[in-house]
Amino acid sequence: MDEHARVCWYVAPEPWLIESKLISELVLPLNLDKNKHSGFHAALTVARQSQRETARNLPVLLR
Repeated sequence: MDEHARVCWYVAPEPWLIESKLISELVLPLNLDKNKHSGFHAALTVARQSQRETARNLPVLLR
């Protein structure tokens, strides 16, 4: 990400409309919401679920 990620912003009164349009038209593999058309969606969904289960099974560290 350090070498390839880019960031920009756009101010809009209804940003959720622009977000939906961008997600449907661009390849944003780390964004799962409304992005099932991504070829990476299924693999990332499984990976996130696995990591969630791993985290839930780890002990809570007290300060």
